[in-house]
Amino acid sequence: MLSRKRQFALAFLSAPTIAIVLALGCSSHNNPAPLSTNANLAALTVSTGNGDVVPAFAPATTTYSLVPNFAANPAPITVTATLADTNSTMTLNGSALASGVSSAPIPMAVGTNTLTIVVKAQDQSTTKSYTITRKIYAQNTTVHVLDSSNGTAVPNATITVADATGKVLQTGISVDATGSATLGLDGASAYNLSAMAPGSAQSLFAKFDSSRETVANFFCHPLGMINFPAQAPKFTALSYGPGDGTWIPVGAGNAISDTAANIGAFMATAQGTSAVAPTAWSGFGMGLSLDQPAWSWSANMYTPYAIDELAVPVAGSSPALYQSTMEMWTPFNVTTPTTAHYLDLVAFDVANNRIEQKIYVNVTDAASNTSQPDISALTPSPVTLNLYTHGLSRNLFAITPVDTNAVTYEPDIWFSLKNLNNSAASILGYDILRSTDGTHWTKIASNLMYSLVSVASPMVYTDNDPTLKLGVTYYYKVRCFTGNTTNNGGYTLDSAPVGAAFLPPFTASLKAPASESISLSLTPQFSFSISNPALFDPAVSDYFYFYLYVKEKTMSAATYGKSYRYNFALRRFEGLSGSTWSDASATVSVDSTHTSITIASPVGYFQPGVSYEWSIFGDSTAYPARFKKYVYPYNDPTSVNYAVALSHGSTYEHSYGAVNGYFTLTIDPNAK
Repeated sequence: MLSRKRQFALAFLSAPTIAIVLALGCSSHNNPAPLSTNANLAALTVSTGNGDVVPAFAPATTTYSLVPNFAANPAPITVTATLADTNSTMTLNGSALASGVSSAPIPMAVGTNTLTIVVKAQDQSTTKSYTITRKIYAQNTTVHVLDSSNGTAVPNATITVADATGKVLQTGISVDATGSATLGLDGASAYNLSAMAPGSAQSLFAKFDSSRETVANFFCHPLGMINFPAQAPKFTALSYGPGDGTWIPVGAGNAISDTAANIGAFMATAQGTSAVAPTAWSGFGMGLSLDQPAWSWSANMYTPYAIDELAVPVAGSSPALYQSTMEMWTPFNVTTPTTAHYLDLVAFDVANNRIEQKIYVNVTDAASNTSQPDISALTPSPVTLNLYTHGLSRNLFAITPVDTNAVTYEPDIWFSLKNLNNSAASILGYDILRSTDGTHWTKIASNLMYSLVSVASPMVYTDNDPTLKLGVTYYYKVRCFTGNTTNNGGYTLDSAPVGAAFLPPFTASLKAPASESISLSLTPQFSFSISNPALFDPAVSDYFYFYLYVKEKTMSAATYGKSYRYNFALRRFEGLSGSTWSDASATVSVDSTHTSITIASPVGYFQPGVSYEWSIFGDSTAYPARFKKYVYPYNDPTSVNYAVALSHGSTYEHSYGAVNGYFTLTIDPNAK
């Protein structure tokens, strides 16, 4: 056994040796860890309001795009990028961007907007760039969303933009208080544009060609049957042919190029969640027009001549679909005077959902027909312009004006055409031209007939443009044509221009005696109100016509009726007796504000104890109360052409009577 002293010495010598050996073993390879070269993103999102980046994000994909914002004044966007390696850094368009944190809002401008994210790895030398582009098109398309013909803006309506296949590109584009909005479309593509609002049917403009069109009108009628969905029908097959049962499908380009003889008829198949069928309210299931919109209540509205199938269930469809196929004539013929046309096809379903689509047509064999009359030396005359202002929505299934007060502006252009011997001339069609300065003209309609038509009585065209408004003088000209293009291309000379401005709107309402009143007099007085006293001005109106209509409640015929007018030139009220207007100032008066007119009833017409109904009309019960202004073209009273501006205080939909209907008046049994 070692001594205690020896043991201590060995321990003293061993410990440092072990420590030295361990230290040498731990420090033989002490180099720093390598820096990361990961410059990838792990996620990338953009707050565009209409979709994420395209294609879907993948770390290896560095180039992306965003769907264009088609609405006016696109909102700024924000970018949120997440780094794959938290030790890397990044910039967005040169400014530092924190991982997983939204960027500051980035405004979008017309043109191509480029967003570049540069990621720098931990090693400070490895970088990767991610690029996002977004195209914003200049505003080039105006849309109107209205509740009906002669209606008003649809509250809370929104526009949806989809591509031609139906893929939604943007939703929720709002319209202003007039029902209008502007869109920026690319000017080279076709779109499916639609509009709807709470409680309304859907209106769809299919394959809207932004290279040809700059205005889209939507009519979101009230949803006709609330249990049906607000979903517009779709055209699933479109064909044309000569009308002998031979059908040629419309090409993928939504266009037809063929001989006139081959475009004599058109067949359309539509599918919808509700039946596409003629209805009591819209008047048609499908309609077709040439060179102007196929809206109902138009002289050029063609209803189906054959219904091949009507609301046939589509087997296996979910939700359930119903299919209709209808055939319609088109008025193309070999003497069609020009080669470029369009067919406008419209379909309604029974829930008031609507689709419109234009098919563009090139007639390849338009030829002169010298057997038709040469009318190149003739001039349409007389031309009469009636400018109607309606103070109420008419709720017709057609175009409607843009107006926050539901006012309709409706020009009717009447014209005649006579040969040099004063006999009625024959025409194949006519053009309507419009101007706002009397110098620069735009053709707004071309009406082509099936065959020659004799203008034995005046023809009329109604301009249904929704942009017509107060404060503008509109001038119109007419030119007619035949297929004999030997001289002047087959056209007549242009008519002399006729121009006028619309009168302000108003409505007429019954005032007193209040409905359900009891009169103690056998000669009660009747009064009604005018909503717009600005019309009661010699500088604005020539005449104000109104008609007091009274009948016993138990009878259908009038008990009493008399026509009156205010003559602004003579500044007096006049009554009509036979065909003569005579002074009626003793029985009719207007208050100092020119808003209330009172009529004294004659003696001997009202009987004690009898109940009557009364209302106010215009010249007779066939017209509403109305102001009238005669306007000669260019103030030339010698011209055979002339314009008349009329402001109507009611509409056909109110039976032309006062807007608050009939009032009931009972004569007290003891009345004197």
